[in-house]
Amino acid sequence: MASNNDHERVADELFGTVPPALGLYFHVYDSLLVHKGDYVLPFEDSVSPARIRPVTNDGLLEAAAVLRRDPALTLDQTCEHLAARPGRTSGTHEFRLTTLVSTQAVFMLDSTEPAERWLPGERFVDFVSRRIPETAGISAAAKSAVENQRSMKAWKLRARFRLLFKGTTNLAHHLLLDPLHPDGPTLYIFHYTAFLRAQLGRLHQHKVQKDPDTLACLKLGCLPPRLIIETLHSIQTILFHFSDHRSSRILERLITKQGFDDDCAQIHGYKMSADDGDMMEYRYWGERLAALQAFMRERPPRNGFERWIKWQTSESNAFALALAALLISVVVGFLGLAVAALQTWIAWEAWTAPVSNDDDTLATLREIVDLLRDQARR
Repeated sequence: MASNNDHERVADELFGTVPPALGLYFHVYDSLLVHKGDYVLPFEDSVSPARIRPVTNDGLLEAAAVLRRDPALTLDQTCEHLAARPGRTSGTHEFRLTTLVSTQAVFMLDSTEPAERWLPGERFVDFVSRRIPETAGISAAAKSAVENQRSMKAWKLRARFRLLFKGTTNLAHHLLLDPLHPDGPTLYIFHYTAFLRAQLGRLHQHKVQKDPDTLACLKLGCLPPRLIIETLHSIQTILFHFSDHRSSRILERLITKQGFDDDCAQIHGYKMSADDGDMMEYRYWGERLAALQAFMRERPPRNGFERWIKWQTSESNAFALALAALLISVVVGFLGLAVAALQTWIAWEAWTAPVSNDDDTLATLREIVDLLRDQARR
């Protein structure tokens, strides 16, 4: 675990700030130094954890400096730069682990999970763009989700859809919806807003223009400003708006019981854009919001009654009901036609062969007509 002096050095070198301004960030940072060696085996199957020395604070900062100097380096090239420094005796696997841990410490992007690995021959800037892609234009579904963001308040998602909220240290998992989670439908939230604001502050210090390319931002050790602002906006305006007291109470419980960064509940007064409204396009998280809106429209039934209701309102069942109604109409039509024909025949018989009112045959026919009429009404 890093010391207080190490924390001050990290905060200054990586963010140009002081540790208290980073909220719970150092909880994640310390856990990376202590535990990250446990996760290297899926990536390096031939290496025993006993042979890999833990990542040090100095090693992490050195790897971060190499990445900032040239984000176009591949993973292998970054490790070669670290190995070329004077006095280095570590093995390739240790340099690789240090580099991977550095990417999560600096950018909060986990690059060790099997499905999310930073590939050895992949440039770092390409890895970041692959993990959190920016769309060239907003889709109709994403635009609809942003326009109807009021429907995605946290209290509505919890009360109407029983959605659970879970924190994640991996920014690439922000707003990721898992409808089949064992505990129930779950929405993952990257809640380290103090870290995001520190990155945004560093960009402002360097007077970064609106929508710079990703490579220019990574050279400053920062994520793209649009990505940062979209993430903050999705948390503090869409899900947990400060004026929405019911959602705010949910956020307070997440902070006290699930360890969310308490900076989430602070009102910072940032804007999506200083001069125009195009930041509301949600180029990074728009499709995730669209998936959440689709879940709200098509949420699977939770019990037998809801399944019955869903079946009653399904398209296939609607077709079956329409077909049944058509058949009933046909049957009723034939019965009406039969009654009309019988009445015509009775009238003809009565005209051609008049009978007394007490004639048994006429009475029987009248009873048949009345019976058919009752059946037709039913």
